[in-house]
Amino acid sequence: MTLTNNDSIHLNETTASVDDQTSLSTVVAYLFGSRAAILNLASNRGTIWLSLLLVISAGFAREYDGEDLLHQPAHLFLPLIASLATSMLLFSLIYLLSLRRQAGTGNFLGAYLIFLGLYWMTAPLAWLYAIPFERFMNAADAVSMNLNLLGLVSIWRVLLITRVIAVIFNARLETFFPVMLFADTVALFLTSLVPVPLMATMGGIRLTESESIISNRTMEVVILGMLSYPVWLLGTCVVFSLSTPVWTWMVTDRQSIDRIRRSVWVVATLMILGWIVVLPIT
Repeated sequence: MTLTNNDSIHLNETTASVDDQTSLSTVVAYLFGSRAAILNLASNRGTIWLSLLLVISAGFAREYDGEDLLHQPAHLFLPLIASLATSMLLFSLIYLLSLRRQAGTGNFLGAYLIFLGLYWMTAPLAWLYAIPFERFMNAADAVSMNLNLLGLVSIWRVLLITRVIAVIFNARLETFFPVMLFADTVALFLTSLVPVPLMATMGGIRLTESESIISNRTMEVVILGMLSYPVWLLGTCVVFSLSTPVWTWMVTDRQSIDRIRRSVWVVATLMILGWIVVLPIT
């Protein structure tokens, strides 16, 4: 059987349509910084709604064994509110830099919503917080493992968002400095809100092993953040002072929501429904 030219064109269009669809493998590839996956999700109008479901599921994973979510469901929306604030601040910083680099992103709000969908797509990394170390470790070891996991997820997210910004703006490693400046600023601000028992230590009051671990890790973050801050600040100033290389906004054609495969929606929904089922137990 011989294909005509029209048949070949139709076959190529069908194949391209299938390849452009967002699948579960696309989401996984995105978490590992795949350029194709990043552009796929950035060009899909349904990404922001899919990622919203993932953020809510991450809220369950973070709080299911620490808060009474059945009676106080508002705790689920704390990560959502925090992510809206941090994503807006970070994108504002990057947007100013993109104007300097003549990226041609168009209106701020439209570009931000695309970025927000990608920012929220890092939510599956927070599923790791659901590991109940407290159930099979002593208190001190559980605290240590949770802090190690927090560090791993934080570094992963920073590197991934740096990669995302570099891809959608067709930029280079210069995006690393403003992202790190922002991340360092947020880390120092948050640690300033943590009650480090400094007076207890100076007064010779003995802390529990868990409190001591948290105190030491907090001080390590503060010291490292303060020592590295001048590097990120200076690097960001240098990046802002340069107008080259020119950036290019890579998200031009937005695809319809039906480009996301049904299996992806099913998994995202089940990740929420599953938590609702187990909440009475936890």
